Amino acid sequence: MLKRLIQILVILIAAVSLVLPGRSQQRITAKKKSNDNQKQVIALFKKHCAISGCHQGQRPKKKLSLEADKFLADLIDVPSLQVDSLKRIDTKNPEKSYLLMKVKGTKGIIGERMPDELPPLKPEEIAAIEQWVQSLKSVTPKTGTEKTPEVEKKLKNE
Repeated sequence: MLKRLIQILVILIAAVSLVLPGRSQQRITAKKKSNDNQKQVIALFKKHCAISGCHQGQRPKKKLSLEADKFLADLIDVPSLQVDSLKRIDTKNPEKSYLLMKVKGTKGIIGERMPDELPPLKPEEIAAIEQWVQSLKSVTPKTGTEKTPEVEKKLKNE
């Protein structure tokens, strides 16, 4: 009986060791893809938005800096100054993110489609931003870090 139990345990341990590295690799791959997508969005913001007179510097338009070191804090779950019932990026409802509405020119925006006074973003550029916004469902609003049980617990204690 004991011998049979040991055999079952060995088989279970072997099976778990085969499955876990795969899941871990999937998380690493997903995180790398997310980081690559964010780098692409940073490049788009730098090219089209974080330019002189727009969303950069000491006094960015609408108090929204899209500079690489500031954009997460200014976007994630921050209310829009134009439509206060919407968030710039809504991590719970990404499709209702005002940033997406502005770059798409969706009905309900205040003012012009973004980027202002420049040609609209290309469909693939908008798709990259949209994919990035969707990926933020797993991000905490305060820090821009991935939601994990440890992070959630820390935020509740603050």
